Amino acid sequence: MGSPVARGKATAARRPRRHSRTFQRLLHGVPLVAALILLAGFLTLAPVLPAHADEPDSLVSIQITSMTPALPAPTDPITLTGTVTNTSKKPIDKPRVYFWRNQAPITDREGFDAALDSAANDPLGARVTADVQNREHLWTEEDRTLDPGETAPFTVSATPEQLDFPAADGIYLVGVHVLTGTDQPPAIGRSRVFAPIVTDLPDQVLPTSSVVILNSRPARLQEQVFADDHLAAEVGPEGRLTRLLAAAQREGMTFAVDPSLIDELRAMRSGYQVRDEDGETTAGAGSEQATDWLRTFGELLDSRPGYRLLYGSPDVAALVRSDREALLERAKAVGAAVPETSELPLLVWPGDGAADAATIAAAGRLDPAGILLSDATTRSTAPLLRDGDGPLIINYVGASSLGGPGPDPRDSPVHQRERTLSETWLQASTEDLDRTLGQVRLITTPEEASTEQQLAAPWLRQIPLADLLRQPPERLTDEPRYPKAAQAAELDHDELRRVDDLAEAYQTYVDLLVDPAEARTDADAAVLKSVSATWRGPDSDWPKLLDLRLDQLDQVLTDAVKIGLVGRFTTTGQSDISFPITITNTLIDPAETGTANAIRVGVEFSSAQSQRLRVKPLDPVVIQANDAGNASITRNTQIEAQANGPVQVTAQLVTASGKRVGKPTTVEVTVTQAGTVGWIIAVAAGVVLIGTTVLRIRQVARERARDRDDDDTRSPPPASPVSPRRATPAASGAAGPRRGRP
Repeated sequence: MGSPVARGKATAARRPRRHSRTFQRLLHGVPLVAALILLAGFLTLAPVLPAHADEPDSLVSIQITSMTPALPAPTDPITLTGTVTNTSKKPIDKPRVYFWRNQAPITDREGFDAALDSAANDPLGARVTADVQNREHLWTEEDRTLDPGETAPFTVSATPEQLDFPAADGIYLVGVHVLTGTDQPPAIGRSRVFAPIVTDLPDQVLPTSSVVILNSRPARLQEQVFADDHLAAEVGPEGRLTRLLAAAQREGMTFAVDPSLIDELRAMRSGYQVRDEDGETTAGAGSEQATDWLRTFGELLDSRPGYRLLYGSPDVAALVRSDREALLERAKAVGAAVPETSELPLLVWPGDGAADAATIAAAGRLDPAGILLSDATTRSTAPLLRDGDGPLIINYVGASSLGGPGPDPRDSPVHQRERTLSETWLQASTEDLDRTLGQVRLITTPEEASTEQQLAAPWLRQIPLADLLRQPPERLTDEPRYPKAAQAAELDHDELRRVDDLAEAYQTYVDLLVDPAEARTDADAAVLKSVSATWRGPDSDWPKLLDLRLDQLDQVLTDAVKIGLVGRFTTTGQSDISFPITITNTLIDPAETGTANAIRVGVEFSSAQSQRLRVKPLDPVVIQANDAGNASITRNTQIEAQANGPVQVTAQLVTASGKRVGKPTTVEVTVTQAGTVGWIIAVAAGVVLIGTTVLRIRQVARERARDRDDDDTRSPPPASPVSPRRATPAASGAAGPRRGRP
């Protein structure tokens, strides 16, 4: 047999020989230098290889549902109960369940970790076969087989004499083996669990703090309308939140509550509606349950120390890694405004306790009492950590949810309970007195709460988290581990962009209202619930809820304010050209004060032919609301026309900051007069043109008449010597004798 540590060392010692044939094949025909380089590289990687063998083949799945007692003494018999399910494709003939144990005690952390990492047949251990209580037949003469998919219960027990453990305190491995009717090894299925068996108590008492998380997936769409009714079941008599609230009331326990849960339960308490997929609403069934839960929570506030989480339990890592850190400040502010939680100190809990360095730094800027991180992220066992002057890290035991040694399923409440008892015994027995000792555990499910209630051990003392925080923190020495699985679980960029659309739509609604305080709070709440870490996972209803919120908000923005215009309008005057426009506020004032849901809105106009006609924008005006949702005002718009004829004009409502709201409306404006100035200019131009033409005609006539008068009064010219130049015929005839006469 031997301890898991010894077997692990033996395996590690044998490891180089496993690959001898591989090396021979690799080195064959390879130059010596290259072979040496390859060999050195391979040996460098060798320590990274797993130290344990693969899990043995199994034909069944074994679920251990009970182990009694939880903390057995050396004189106590141990009883295991559970179920066996045939996971193969063939019937199993005459299956039997046997009690199994390994007699080597685990007394240090190295051996404990080796056992967690070991395969189900390492160590081999031994089955107890001496008595009928040590085995159970899963068959009868009438039904001799366990068919594929069939499940059968079992109970096996073994006395201290049969277990034959040595007289040494330690953690022992116990469990069951399943064999077929031949009872010949190997087993066709195995299951193991830790069993701390202790006579001498540790010198130290380990303080433990359990924090019950009170939160739930958001469901409220608006006012008293919910997307589903899952909260009614959770706060019912046997509901998840009811059982967690009961766990938080136990002595020494601490709670951390999401303020958005209180908001939603208050809305349920006063009566609410649940919307179905067709958009119809029915009365919710959880008003009385919400009232009872809130009353009990009020009692818890008065009797137990508690903390508040960020509003909506946002996906902190996703927001930081996508440059949306501002939403964290809003989550802090909105949570502080909820009366029931306003006085509680703040704890920041990233999704699943996983975070990188940037996320931790961003959470620290919120000035919380602490940041809840899993020990899988910090890689430390100290309950309190700090990196230099950074924020206080509350290091909770996240690995306990993984349960005990394999094979799967290893995460049952029994596995978790026995692992916690074993691990705390090791800490109390082996840790230095100078270290800050303790454990922090998060309780998020009723099963974890039930397991927590069974954690009774002489070396454990339950204390409130506030008492543990008085101890000095240790230094965070390792870089936070943020695995790819945690990154993959974040809300992705496409989802966050849709949340941005929701935030933009809410901002338009806030800009529309005269008194937007309540709407701004509702907007913050809706956006923060849309980035909740509770939406992580492939089967989440996140897209459905976001679509409903976007559709509702779009409907409000589309119908909240309307424009009243005639389809066609013709101008008739020569000055102050305008047409009337009516704006109606369709929002209802439930208090009939006139101030609730009052809006401030203006109108912008766009002309199809702006060079011919423009309409001046209408400055924002306030329109009160009434109990009928039809409050309205009428205003005249001013038109600037440069030419006659019809022009299409579109009117668009806008908020005071210029955000578009409501539906645009089109009107055809026909101009029949271009305006007084235009007529004056046209007449003046005509007068000038006519006058100029008349003057020119008269001027030409006078010039021609003057030319005729000059021809009638002119005298004959005197005789002159014949010019050597040849005369014209006209001149010859007029002045001298005719040619050819004597």
